[in-house]
This record gives sequence, structure tokens and C-alpha cells, in this order.
Amino acid sequence: MSDSLSPSASASVHVGTARSVITPPLGVLGTWRLRSSTATGVNDELMADALVIERSGTQLALVSLDLVAVDAAFSAAVRGRASQRTGIPADAIIVNASHNHSAPAWPLDPAPEGSPLRNWGESVIDRVVACIEAAHRTTRPARIGIGCVAVAGLAVNRVWPEHPVDDRVTVIRIDAEDGSPILTVLSLACHALTVGGHTTDWTADFPGSIRRHLEGALAGGRAMFLQGAAGDMAPFDYWFGNPDPQPMGFAAMEQFGAEVAGAAVAARARIRTSANVDLDWGAAPLTLQRRQIPWSAEAIRLAREAAPTPDVAALPPVWPCSLHTVNSAQTMPDFYVDAALTEFEGLLRHGGAPLETTLRAVRLGSLTILATPFELFSDLAFDVARSQDGRDQTLVLGYCDDYLGYFPPDGSLGQIAGYTLEDQLDQDKARWAYGITNTQVADGEGQVFVRAATSLINAVGNK
Repeated sequence: MSDSLSPSASASVHVGTARSVITPPLGVLGTWRLRSSTATGVNDELMADALVIERSGTQLALVSLDLVAVDAAFSAAVRGRASQRTGIPADAIIVNASHNHSAPAWPLDPAPEGSPLRNWGESVIDRVVACIEAAHRTTRPARIGIGCVAVAGLAVNRVWPEHPVDDRVTVIRIDAEDGSPILTVLSLACHALTVGGHTTDWTADFPGSIRRHLEGALAGGRAMFLQGAAGDMAPFDYWFGNPDPQPMGFAAMEQFGAEVAGAAVAARARIRTSANVDLDWGAAPLTLQRRQIPWSAEAIRLAREAAPTPDVAALPPVWPCSLHTVNSAQTMPDFYVDAALTEFEGLLRHGGAPLETTLRAVRLGSLTILATPFELFSDLAFDVARSQDGRDQTLVLGYCDDYLGYFPPDGSLGQIAGYTLEDQLDQDKARWAYGITNTQVADGEGQVFVRAATSLINAVGNK
């Protein structure tokens, strides 16, 4: 466990926290496809959590949302408005989505103006900004410590189930001056999809379960979840094509949440805290070459004409027990073929234009948090961590400030290089490569990303 913090003779650290409920209204549909029923209840509320940290004039904010993802416009609005109200630099505000598949997708199009979902969406930005402002207004002296613990057996690489798994859980312990808990920040890398489309209730999935179990064990303290590089990470044995996976549902959600929270509570007890914590942040632009597919617009048009039209009217109200995320593409392939063709059409529209984005990083003592807008595969997060040669602890987050899709490691596209267009649309043949077949990033750009991330991490804290 890493628990050392860099001392400094300057003023002690101050923190503020706030939370807001962002649960959508009933009567609208969440992200899970392959069902027709809208939300009819709330199993557990969807939340926005904000953490503001200050020291010696340096301010930053971390925000966690129980949403699938956010786009650049959403994050820009949050960062801009919150910066105006608090004075926190906009680039020092990181918005992380938990990638909860039981929440609505963002952006909310095609939800029409005036619809319940559209009205909710407009209110979420205001609630998140108010949450950051409330955290900023309530900062107080604090002590912070960093830890890491492995939780084996709760996740699998869903693309290559034989690969090593990133089972690390990062724990940030934040206490008041008297030692009472203020906040426990927990981060791991795993798709938040334990529940599936088997319910009509809103739920935060396992991030919400982790928070509840942590808060139950730490009376008076709040918990916050940050989603890591989860592009190829799934709960339990949910690898693509598994013929006999553990069932999805609320029982699976609570099992996952209880086990992770239990390990975090034990780890938290061993973390030493300090009031003297080095604090810094930075941002850097990133340009990546976009993937260019080998098929013409005409070939894709013909493939779409030949593909069956998904029959939305035939969808069941909720998923039957036999339907699972590991077999959904093979069970109801028409919807996945339609989505794949839409991805390819989008790549053609972009015409090879590069992907332009921003990486952000914050340094908190011995921990550097790197925020990325991708569904980053775990190998790339491992590469970033290895670039630090064990000097400090690095936490790589996905789903931050925008959503730019899957980012597999270099060489992944070579594994499907011999696939024809028909092969990539064949869900029996290509489902295992989900996240590779639909990436926007060109092969070879993984090392470009790692170099840019390493440069930013090295710059933060060394100004």
C-alpha cells in the first residue's frame, strides 16, 4: 500500500464536499437497449458528488456523476459556470461519469424540447454547478492519505479473458482535523453493468452500492466513486461469449458493492493522513489520428440495405432471464448490426480528421490522477503507470469531460485485419472484439497517448 504524502511548510489542505440527486423522472427510458419499458420506479438514486480541494491558493474540483457518459458541451458548461461562481480554474475541474448503464445516455438527443427527459437534462447541469459551488463554500481544514488495495475475482477482461486483470482499488482517505471521516474517494476500473435490462427501476448500479456500503461502515463520512480505465473490464465473469455467466441483477450489484467497500474500509484503516499535501493540476491538448476503415460508402450502404431493420415493436418490456450482456449481441443481432453500421458511417463522415481533445491531471501528494475522455482499455492504463517507474501512484480515469469511444492498445486492430465488412457485422464472429471493431482511434496511437499522458503527469507537481 502507498500511503506517503509529500510534506510542505505551507498552509494545510482544505476540502469541501457536496452531493445532489440527479435521478431522471419516471416514464422515460434508460440506456439499456433490447427492452421497451420505461422507468417505473427508483431502486436507488443517481447522484452527483463534488469534491473541492484547496491549498495555498491552488484550487481544484473532482465531480462524479452516475451517468453513462457526458459530452464536451456538458462539461464545458459545468466547468465554465462553476469557475465563474467559485474562482476555480475551469481546467482544474474534472467531470467523471461512472458509466452506469442504467442511466440515460448523454447527449440526450433525440429527446424533444419540453419532454421530461430534456427538462431533466437541462436541470442536471445546474445541479452539478450548484454542487461544486456548495462544496467550495464549505471547505474546512482536513487531512488526506492515499492507499491502494487489490480485490481479486470481481472483474474480468471481457475481450481477452485470459489477460491479467486490473483489480486495483485506489482509496483516498479524507478526514477532519479531529480524525473523523469527511469523505472516502474510491476508484476502480470496471463497467458498471451488474444490473442489466431486467428491471424498470432507476439505479446507480454498483457505484451506488459501493457508496452505500462505505457510508454505512463509516458513520458520518460520505463516499465518492471515480470510474477508471474500464474499456475492456467487466464484472465477475462477464466476458463476451461466456456460456454460463453469473446472473445479472440487484443481487449481483450488492455483492460487488459489498466486497469492494469491505476491502476499501480495511485499506482505509491502514492509511496515514497528513494536513500537508502537495496540490497541483494541469491540462494538455492531445491530437490522435482517427481510424480509417477500408470500406467505401457504397459498400456500407449496400450492407445497410441487406441488414434486417431492428424490430423495436417486438422488444420485450424487460430482459428475459436468458438475456445477458455476454450474449445480447448474438441473441438479438439486428440491433448491434445497426449500431455497427452507424459507427462506420460516422467514421466515413469524419473523413480521417484527427481526434482533438484535452487530457487533465491533478496531483494530490503521492497520487496523480489522469483524466481521459475515452473508454480506455486497461493495457493503456498499465502502460501509463509503468512509465512512472514506481515513483508515485498513478490513477487513470476514463469517461472524463467528454466521450470519444473505445481506445484499445496498439496492435488490436491487427487482430481483426483479415475481417471483411460482413465479418465485422457478424455478431457470432466479431462480438469478442467489441471495443476494437468500433474504435475511432487509429492503430499505433496508443503510444502517442502514453507519451502525452506521461509528459503531463511529469509536469504536474514539478512547476
